[in-house]
Amino acid sequence: MFYTLPSMVDGLEVTASMSPGKASQETHTSYGVAYTGVEGLTVKFGQGDSGAPGAEIESTTMMASYAIGSFTLSASNTEADNTGAANREVDAYQVAYTVSDSVSVTYGSETYETVDAATDEEIESFGVSYTTGGMTLSGNTYETKGAGNVAGAKTDRWSLGLSFAF
Repeated sequence: MFYTLPSMVDGLEVTASMSPGKASQETHTSYGVAYTGVEGLTVKFGQGDSGAPGAEIESTTMMASYAIGSFTLSASNTEADNTGAANREVDAYQVAYTVSDSVSVTYGSETYETVDAATDEEIESFGVSYTTGGMTLSGNTYETKGAGNVAGAKTDRWSLGLSFAF
């Protein structure tokens, strides 16, 4: 069940959800708050729980983005407190630039920190997209250092995408 509360303040949205538990699982709940009352600014906060008994996860996420002119800057932080496993924290940053109505580029960086791991997993990405009519062609490249929180582990990946809007 997912519920969005009626608007209380312009630009403020509050959401809540609940998933009833079963015989072997607990009931899970979450809520979120989003504020868009300042032109170009979006701020969000959310918290929720999930997982089976003995392996519960309580997650908290905060995010902010600001668009000014052709640039959009964003940052987020997620903390996952795990029962029976290592806690994780993810910090992410992104800069997007709209070159024209058809072309945009993005650069992003993420750091995955696992408690008791000597190495953090760090990901950098770069992307380009081209839109014409109802079609978007995109390409991205990803570089990961410390993959899986292992020192010296590195991966390089790329992706191509094509989507159509009807």
